[in-house]
Amino acid sequence: MTDAVTITPAAKQYISEVLKNNPGKHLRVGVDNRGCSGHKYAYELRGWDEYTKLDEVVNWDNGRLVLDCTSILSILGSTLDLKTTEFESQLVWLNPMAINTCGCGE
Repeated sequence: MTDAVTITPAAKQYISEVLKNNPGKHLRVGVDNRGCSGHKYAYELRGWDEYTKLDEVVNWDNGRLVLDCTSILSILGSTLDLKTTEFESQLVWLNPMAINTCGCGE
């Protein structure tokens, strides 16, 4: 079975480090109806008791990402990558279904 989204090796490594520093948590990703272009990607560290059976789980060797069930259609077929500059690292989405984006990446 193919995953709903693609996660680059750099993003997997970054997420795995975050999870290693937050035992018992998972990274939940979704889309909120706010932000400059009308939608914003949302990231939350949550305990496994907050996971629902309708959510999509993407697993790899030493990590996992949970896609919020209400957001799956908005990010289906997207790629999650890590953008690193001199000053910061952040997860960024390459979403082929996005109609609008803004400079802040939301």
